[in-house]
Amino acid sequence: ISAIAKDLLTPPISTVASESVFSASKRVLSEVRSRLKEDILEALMAYNSQLLKDDVSPRPSNHINPLCRSLVIGLEKVDPNKMRREEKLAFWINIHNALVMHAYLAYGTQNYIKSNSIMKAAYNVGGHCINAYDIQSSILGIQPHYSAPWLQTLLSPGKKFKTGSGKHPYSIEYPELLVHFALCSGAVSDPVVRIYTANNVFHDLKVAKEEFIKATVYVHKETKLYMPKILSYYAKGMSLSMTALLEMVSECLFGVQQEAIRKVAKNRPEKYVYWLEQSSAFRYLIHKEIAEGIWAA
Repeated sequence: ISAIAKDLLTPPISTVASESVFSASKRVLSEVRSRLKEDILEALMAYNSQLLKDDVSPRPSNHINPLCRSLVIGLEKVDPNKMRREEKLAFWINIHNALVMHAYLAYGTQNYIKSNSIMKAAYNVGGHCINAYDIQSSILGIQPHYSAPWLQTLLSPGKKFKTGSGKHPYSIEYPELLVHFALCSGAVSDPVVRIYTANNVFHDLKVAKEEFIKATVYVHKETKLYMPKILSYYAKGMSLSMTALLEMVSECLFGVQQEAIRKVAKNRPEKYVYWLEQSSAFRYLIHKEIAEGIWAA
């Protein structure tokens, strides 16, 4: 994958533009909404094709899609603080997933946890250097899906986890816990990647939650209930008891599974629930609606 793609992960500070920051933000956001998914996925498919052919680490090339390049550089002019809440949520979810995907496209997936190149992955957003850990913990304000040492080693070398009252300049007013089901860091246990828009972000997040639960929760012989750790983070943020969490989970399931979970909730749920730890094995799963749209284009 292009060496230029690597450069885009740490873009230079932009020169002063003649247009206002606000108008530039609107223009870039409009382009992102209409074209980002096509170009990121185009790059992803090209990358996968290379792996299938060579089964080796990505090789540098002399080309990267010009629109993808312009969108990344255009982020320097975006001011997220001028967005509505719905716009902020959609923007940061999409940026998070695109940023991590971009890093893998540029540097490859072999031994990716230890890769110095992946560690440096960041975008310049409005003059601030932003990485995926910043987006999860400091901007969206949720508990990161991976322990601080692992994710910070992966995406933010040399930065220690900050606790206390320090507030990121782009942090949203209050957390939206449903984003747990939208953020993908490239692991097998992560949610499917979707493209979110401001108009439908809350509806799409609810759908993402339901589909994630259907795909990851399972009951073994009505005596063991296996659930992904992300549900634990969500429950903690929402202050849900185990019984309340199981009721929510059961509403997303049907038949035998739903009946078994409701039975567990009436007894001693902690005795039957087993949490599945987050996996570090690589996978980027694209939602079928996006994939179908790309193939139909």
